Amino acid sequence: MAQQHTIIDIEHQSEEAPVLSPIRPRESTPEPDRRLEPTAADVKKSSTIRLGAFDGNNMPLETHLAKLRNCAAYYGWSAADRVCHLKASLEGAAATLLWQLPEPCSEERLLELLKARFGTADMVERFRCELRQRRRRPGETMQTLYNDVSRLIALSYPGHTGELAAATPSWIASATRK
Repeated sequence: MAQQHTIIDIEHQSEEAPVLSPIRPRESTPEPDRRLEPTAADVKKSSTIRLGAFDGNNMPLETHLAKLRNCAAYYGWSAADRVCHLKASLEGAAATLLWQLPEPCSEERLLELLKARFGTADMVERFRCELRQRRRRPGETMQTLYNDVSRLIALSYPGHTGELAAATPSWIASATRK
């Protein structure tokens, strides 16, 4: 059998040509305790979930907070970690809220301030009115109408979206009538 060489095991001897050492064949039997499937820790190391930015305009606060809860559960964040990541995710108008925060700031206080300024809880009647008036616009696709109606249902009836989502297709049919 011919000897194989690798350039990984190069030994430099002054200015002369490098000397290559032979490659040793790998053992064909795996280690008995080695797992074939990756562990949860391996997966967490290899995949990254990003929280994203919140500026008060790009998405509802409730969506951003749901993403925060998802990241916190995935990475096992403590309350202090959640506060740190939430503060770091604020941009634009939402970031100006940081000026009003006492140091140290609890998670409850930060969420209270964010909900008071950017939350939709006090706007339920507005969303319900908007939902009642919503009709299909000329050239609007059914998918776009459905997505908007689903969003309005979620904002109009917090906590009941699963029950109401089942009724959405019949509501869509009535919204498309002129």
